[in-house]
Amino acid sequence: MNVNNISGLRFLSPRRSGAAAGSMSIMFAGRMCVSFDFDDTLLLSERCKATTFDALASRYAGGTEILAAVPRDARDIRPGDPVPTRHTICRDLAAGLHHRGVRPGPEGESPDEFGARLCAEFSELVQTRLREADEVASMRA
Repeated sequence: MNVNNISGLRFLSPRRSGAAAGSMSIMFAGRMCVSFDFDDTLLLSERCKATTFDALASRYAGGTEILAAVPRDARDIRPGDPVPTRHTICRDLAAGLHHRGVRPGPEGESPDEFGARLCAEFSELVQTRLREADEVASMRA
């Protein structure tokens, strides 16, 4: 199920929802749903994903600055805006880089193609990092 296609879905910060720290609240169809993170797995994997985006952006001149202006989290958007995904984040990063003249790919690569390539790189890198992360230590050989 793609949560970006569910109408009426709204993410709330713990402060706004009254939920406990370490949890995420979602309003759907007028009902609040809460996801608890008792062992910090979600929190730690969120940090891992954020640092992976930072590492990816830092490969390009101006990438970190551009990424800082890109919404990366449901908490960064206005109500009613689409929830950011790795696809939208990479698309916006690529568009910003392309606008600044950073075109590291094949000649004639469009910003959308660059964004898709960045997304594939991010996905591969984050999977490697998550396998090695503390929160999934039981997955290590």
